[in-house]
Amino acid sequence: MDQNPYHDEWLSAAECAAQTGLTIRALRLYERYGLIAPRRTGKNWRLYGIKDLERLNEIIILKGFGLTLAAIAKLLAGKDANLKDVLDLQHASILQSRASADRSLSLIEALREKMGSSNTPSVTDLIHLAKEMHMTQLTSESVAWKRYEQARPRTEIKLSEPELKAYVGHYEMNEHVINTIRYSGSGLTTQLTGQQPVDIFPEGKDQFFLKLVPAQLTFIRNVSGVVTGLVLHQDGQEQTARRIPAADAKVREDRLAARILNNEAFPGSAGIIKKLVAETIADTIDWSTKHEEFRVIAEPQVPGIRRMLLALGGLKSTTFEGVNAQGWDVYRVTFEGGSVEWSFVLGQDGRIQGEWIRDLP
Repeated sequence: MDQNPYHDEWLSAAECAAQTGLTIRALRLYERYGLIAPRRTGKNWRLYGIKDLERLNEIIILKGFGLTLAAIAKLLAGKDANLKDVLDLQHASILQSRASADRSLSLIEALREKMGSSNTPSVTDLIHLAKEMHMTQLTSESVAWKRYEQARPRTEIKLSEPELKAYVGHYEMNEHVINTIRYSGSGLTTQLTGQQPVDIFPEGKDQFFLKLVPAQLTFIRNVSGVVTGLVLHQDGQEQTARRIPAADAKVREDRLAARILNNEAFPGSAGIIKKLVAETIADTIDWSTKHEEFRVIAEPQVPGIRRMLLALGGLKSTTFEGVNAQGWDVYRVTFEGGSVEWSFVLGQDGRIQGEWIRDLP
């Protein structure tokens, strides 16, 4: 039984506009773009129901992410309203924006105080400010709606065996991770270094999706039509990988296997983990030591991680546990009240590309 008392309630255009704060003109415009399709009475009057209101909320939120109506229409075409997913994304976006705004405000206040005391901001000060403004824009306008697009339902199509085999090969995600695409006889699988193979399904020429997680792969071709790379779409990010020869992939795999076998940590690894722990606890993270793409994902999670670490009491030790199957350095970080596993991976430039923290028994 439907427990929603408003399920059968219908609003006229004037009522809908008055109660949502929108204008009738805006409602007509959304209808013209195919975003909503209100019910019509025998006299051709428009009536707006619960599904229309859900879709209107989706539109408003996506507009807030910076999308045009044309882009929203393309994104939502043929899909039912899914307000829960949009609200989840809006919640994540607001948390990210709040963290970025708080940090930017602190920087601005420091600069204002410096200028108020007749000191001129340095070039470094101005560079930091410009970078903060850019990161705030990146977080609020880009990542959230990309997550929404990546999470939408996908429709599988059929491709021929020769079409599928054209994608088989090795793709360099970074210096530590190779994405290997294989043909299994019935379809394709993707396998990242140190992980299990996962089925991927075509939704268009050069476009595939995973059912296990909300992620997609887009393959790149050169002017001759040869597949030369791919783009992984996941977590609001887009990571490009170039296709490399099988021999090069074998060299990378052998190098990682040797690191794992010999428990060979990154140069300066022990100092890096101590710095990561200390900065997180003190809430003084130096984001210049991390890749910008990782920062966008990690920053909203910092307050929760910091609370967890503070609840564990004083820091006692950091112990190197080895190198995991993905090439990350793994540490056991022990506090007075418990321990966590803390792993990280570095890029060729020495900056952190990723971190992973989990409770230990």
